[in-house]
Amino acid sequence: MSSAPSQLPWAPPGLPPAVARAQPAGRSVVKGAVGLVAFGVVFGLIRGVRPSDVPFALAMLAFVVAVAAYMAVRAARTEVVAGPGWLSVRGVFRRQWTRTDQLRSVKVHRSGFERILEMRDSEGRKVDVIWSDLRLDDAIVRQVARDVRTSLAAGAEMPAEARQILVAGG
Repeated sequence: MSSAPSQLPWAPPGLPPAVARAQPAGRSVVKGAVGLVAFGVVFGLIRGVRPSDVPFALAMLAFVVAVAAYMAVRAARTEVVAGPGWLSVRGVFRRQWTRTDQLRSVKVHRSGFERILEMRDSEGRKVDVIWSDLRLDDAIVRQVARDVRTSLAAGAEMPAEARQILVAGG
């Protein structure tokens, strides 16, 4: 899932170019969205639609289409890019980046089954990245682990779980 450095368009101003990029869940989320719509249609056909059920059927269809659209947009717009000393995460609405070689704190949060790493650098920039998105590309994991070791040597605050995830590749 990585690309050659010449194909990586974005790097923070004044920092070295990217070494790797991962675009998590692209095709699988779109397939999931299509599957969700198909499930809604099949469920409606099996259940049967009586005239009294039309409002329910329309509400269910609207919900299924809205969730599928959200999943597709989120998948198409998610990107993790890393370079020497920095990590960038682009979500649906914005791009966040931080200096991974100048981290001051790393926290681990959980959202459902996912572990979310919150990394904050010495200049106050913050990145929230889902660990499974980060580990899609081995080059990103190696680069971030290298930079995190530098931050730890400089005194970054990091709980044991974050150390295990980032330094040991857990």
